[in-house]
Amino acid sequence: MGLLVTFAGELGLDTAASDQTVADTAKTTRIEEDFAGGKAMEVWDTSTFFVDGEKRELNSLTVITDLLGCAVAN
Repeated sequence: MGLLVTFAGELGLDTAASDQTVADTAKTTRIEEDFAGGKAMEVWDTSTFFVDGEKRELNSLTVITDLLGCAVAN
């Protein structure tokens, strides 16, 4: 049983289903592809935002709403 399945059990989740999901190579491949894509786009933490394909530092609600408003308007 892997570490993720152990954490799932500690959270009260179904460990058999968790173990089956972790063992599913198609899902593992998809996760690895997503991880590689994030690294390629220099995503180092959560939450990282992209607006119109550009990585943005969104450190306030005003910045977020302004950028999204501009993106929607264009």
